[in-house]
Amino acid sequence: MADLQILVDDMDTDRLGLSTITGEVFNVSKHSFAYVSVEYNIYDAEGMQIASTMANINNLEPNGTWSFKTLPTKRGASYKFMGFKAF
Repeated sequence: MADLQILVDDMDTDRLGLSTITGEVFNVSKHSFAYVSVEYNIYDAEGMQIASTMANINNLEPNGTWSFKTLPTKRGASYKFMGFKAF
């Protein structure tokens, strides 16, 4: 979606072995979004998808930046941004 951009994202694993992705999304448009979600797939060391995760927010304002943290999921070796859902 051209109106939204990932500024930065990174995956961390906590002491319990659960992975989360943190990052920032920027609304480059001149209109608000009532709802925005960011979605990722999580992969093991062999490249097999083992989970998916997401975060969401309501009322992302024009030129607003959202700092997100996804739901914890299985320990992953890598991740891939899958897209936004927004309206």
